[in-house]
Amino acid sequence: MVVTFAHRLHLQEREVRELQACDSRLMGAVTAARLCAQVLERRWPAIGGDWLFGSTIDRVFGMASGIDLVVQGLRKLDLLDAMAEAESTAAAIPVDQVCLESLSPQWQQRIRECGQRLL
Repeated sequence: MVVTFAHRLHLQEREVRELQACDSRLMGAVTAARLCAQVLERRWPAIGGDWLFGSTIDRVFGMASGIDLVVQGLRKLDLLDAMAEAESTAAAIPVDQVCLESLSPQWQQRIRECGQRLL
């Protein structure tokens, strides 16, 4: 099959649309992450910090990516309720959440240094 100018143009236009869709989804994910942090802090005042990490800040966010949150000061017993609350708040974007205290000291340091602080 010969690739024509029309084929190339179509592929380039499709790639631009896909990049725009990813950028739009990323902006929505960051906004949703901030809203999740606010909702979680209101329900669990003991939360001492929320960080966004993973693909949303590592510039590898795609259409299948979700929100990765680390929460400090949340009791492990409250984690499932907090995850449900975050999922409900973020709507169409999946949320993965972990307690900072459950991570190794190296990961805790990395999150504090490289993660995007939400609260």
